[in-house]
Amino acid sequence: MLHTGDLLEAQVFFMDKPLGNKVITARNRTGNQNTLFLTSRTDKNGICSFKLPRNGEWFLHATQMIPCPDKTDSNWESFWTSYSFEIE
Repeated sequence: MLHTGDLLEAQVFFMDKPLGNKVITARNRTGNQNTLFLTSRTDKNGICSFKLPRNGEWFLHATQMIPCPDKTDSNWESFWTSYSFEIE
């Protein structure tokens, strides 16, 4: 169980391989407080970490863009991932 102040580590994969050098965003909403945004960059093993400074709902997310193989309709494909959890 996570608590305020804990370090959260997450591993990100893309197409069954660790996704290195990718910025991951953590977002928090708690009551009337302003939304808090944190960022971390994954290492070569796709691992990022965040020190979670407050309780509430947390949402990790990232977007990966790759060139379209067939550029008839689009130049890029986007892939989105997210993970949400709460610290009480």
